[in-house]
Amino acid sequence: MRPLLLLLLPSLCCALPVAAQRDTVSRTVSRTVAIERVDIAGFRPLKRTGMQSTEIDSLVLRETISSSLADVLSSGSTIFIKSYGRATLSTASFRGTAPSHTQVTWNGMKVNSPMLGQVDFSLIPAYLVDDATLYHGASSVAVTGGGLGGAVALDNRPLDEQGFALRFVQGVGSFTTFDEFLRASYGGRRWSGSTRLLYSTSRNDFRYHNYHSKALVTDDDGRVVGSYVPLERNRNGGFGDLHLMQELYRTGERGGRLSLAAWYLDSNRGLPMTSADRNASKRKKEEQDERTLRVGAGCERLAGGLKLSARGGYTYTDLRYRRLHDPDGSGELRGLTQARRRRPARLAKAPAGY
Repeated sequence: MRPLLLLLLPSLCCALPVAAQRDTVSRTVSRTVAIERVDIAGFRPLKRTGMQSTEIDSLVLRETISSSLADVLSSGSTIFIKSYGRATLSTASFRGTAPSHTQVTWNGMKVNSPMLGQVDFSLIPAYLVDDATLYHGASSVAVTGGGLGGAVALDNRPLDEQGFALRFVQGVGSFTTFDEFLRASYGGRRWSGSTRLLYSTSRNDFRYHNYHSKALVTDDDGRVVGSYVPLERNRNGGFGDLHLMQELYRTGERGGRLSLAAWYLDSNRGLPMTSADRNASKRKKEEQDERTLRVGAGCERLAGGLKLSARGGYTYTDLRYRRLHDPDGSGELRGLTQARRRRPARLAKAPAGY
């Protein structure tokens, strides 16, 4: 009798899980409800047929609040950004083309330099951009002309929240770097506006090994017994950037909208000395000062299934390069023109009868 019980016990243990599984399947089938088919359809405007564009996620723009647009495009897109570091020249290459073949617009207004035709993306903070769209190749004709490689469209939009809002962010970094971000906004039923302020300063005096130079080690007799790569500090690399943007929107009763945006830039950047420069004194300095004002206004209205829009803009840029030096060793740096004015030429008197 015992051998028979031992044989039946494993069979019962295997049957219990199978019965429990069948009970679970039957209850799951009984709870399944058949729903009707759902069709999802999307409509694409005719003007976007054959267009290749990429929209930068707004979350990427918000996460990189302390970075420039060059950092956003290099990490969040396929564009090649050639950059020499923070607060230095950063240009874009669309599909292998030159930087001047990439057109950049801000609220429909071109921001390319009229002198060089390119854009320094390090001067465009991500904090001032709400939407960024990339148009590849010939798709750039939808926003502007002249973009052989493509175009980058930057836009601002009013806030969706109602009421007053105030936001302040501060960042502190190494090499005496300070970043301040301030935004005050108001959203109403008809009127809305926003004021953004950004101020960044840094000495940018990091230390590095200069492999383009070599320091010699000599003995007491003046003979060279060795050499090493010197550790130097970056000079003239400090910068200070001030950005102020004011936006104003009014929404009409029939769906029309008036917009006004102004962007002021005041930048002072030092041009770092090259690693091959053998001048060990601090009696010369090169700077680049830029003051730019961009103002754009727009009007949109929907009537009878048609959309009418008009835009206008004004741009003023004052770009100056200054080379300061100390010719007399007084410790005061001044420009070449200023130094020449302070040191007038002396004319020697010619001898009589000459």
